[in-house]
Amino acid sequence: VVPAGGRTVVQQHLTALRRGILFVPVRVSWDGGETLERTTIGVLPERPLSPVDPASPFGMAAIIANSWRYPDQPDFGQVLGLMQRIGVRWVRSGWVPFSTDPTATEDQRARQRLELLRHHGILPHIQFPGPASGDEALAAYHRTVEATLSRYGQTARYIEAGNELNGGDMSGAQYIETILRPVHESMRRLLPEARVMSMGLGGV
Repeated sequence: VVPAGGRTVVQQHLTALRRGILFVPVRVSWDGGETLERTTIGVLPERPLSPVDPASPFGMAAIIANSWRYPDQPDFGQVLGLMQRIGVRWVRSGWVPFSTDPTATEDQRARQRLELLRHHGILPHIQFPGPASGDEALAAYHRTVEATLSRYGQTARYIEAGNELNGGDMSGAQYIETILRPVHESMRRLLPEARVMSMGLGGV
């Protein structure tokens, strides 16, 4: 029993697999309510780190490593080490600061992460957010795209223009004309070897 506003630690011993995935459910109930949470644990066999195959087609859609905010999460380098062990070559992320003038702390964190990616042989796939509505916001968005490409784009081979914008009021034609085409034009000038990707679709 945990009092309102209280905290407790419950230890659960699991029988680990040699390799595979464990789903660990937790059910919490109280007078008049109940909630179910689940975490997923991946079990990898012990093996030394080896260079990632440059021809590997495997990638990850996101990386969760916010140990400075969530103490239970591993740090960025640990996650990259695990990704390297399973042969991941690419990682999709929106973690480079999308700003015309990032703070010194934001810039330092991004460059440290880029260096860790390089160390583990993993290529970043940079994802841009979508713009706010309105002509002024769209113009500011494209200035920020160019500033971000100039500052960090040389580290990536693929740039994703927006994310899950299909869930709003923007039509496919509007997306192409206001976001995808201008981002592509900026890339052709600043990063001629990189490729632009359409946004990740939401709810699909």
